[in-house]
Amino acid sequence: MQDEIITYEQPLNEHIRVCLRLEHLFEQIVNNLENPTDWGSRTAILALLETVNVIDRPDLKTKLTKALTQHAATLTQLEVLPQVDGSKLRTVLSELDRLIDQLYATQGKIGHNLRGNEFLNTIRQHLYNPGGAVNFSNPGFQLWLQQPSVTRINDLKIWVKEFDQLRDVVNILLRLTRQSSLPIEKYADNGFYQQALDPNATCEMVRVMLPVTSNLYPEISVGRHRLSVRFLEPNCHELGRSKQCDYNLKFKLTCCAI
Repeated sequence: MQDEIITYEQPLNEHIRVCLRLEHLFEQIVNNLENPTDWGSRTAILALLETVNVIDRPDLKTKLTKALTQHAATLTQLEVLPQVDGSKLRTVLSELDRLIDQLYATQGKIGHNLRGNEFLNTIRQHLYNPGGAVNFSNPGFQLWLQQPSVTRINDLKIWVKEFDQLRDVVNILLRLTRQSSLPIEKYADNGFYQQALDPNATCEMVRVMLPVTSNLYPEISVGRHRLSVRFLEPNCHELGRSKQCDYNLKFKLTCCAI
């Protein structure tokens, strides 16, 4: 029986960082969308509003469009290679072209309809207050949470639909980035690993894979010329910082580059 593997990811540019945040929030929404309890609806709507905050930036469409275009240009160069599955490649390129066209056609900021929703904005204003959107500060939200579950779920589905296009963009960018390189087995001496980087390569994400049973987590540092990883033993209950392990170990490393 193989050990369960945990993958740690370190984004190296802003659009990948944003995509990982959005992926995390979309998973929260999906996992709670049809939860009939009021706490399920609360979790879903707060994740939805966190998503609105993450994408509340004027350059997001431009950055995502540029990233999609770069992937399309890179993949187009593979069409001449005989070992490439032409049918699958054309499917991916077609999807990239569709999403690029949709982003160009989008008027205003992504999710602008949600920003204009007074009910959601009232909740959003209290999102970062101590304790969050508590009942006494937002009785309208309290009332909504007491509506029948079918009403709450239907409302959530209407609001989440605003993110359908964005979710497709995030999914394909992260999928192509993660699949751009294969993991390579590496060795860390006394819990430390270091390697030189090609300054001309466009590395977008570093992924470190470890067995869960190792009970270690990586501290990843990436500069223009060097990548280093320290493997730390978690310190959850005692005072002081986590310590670097003092033994050699194997792990898998992926430098994802387009």
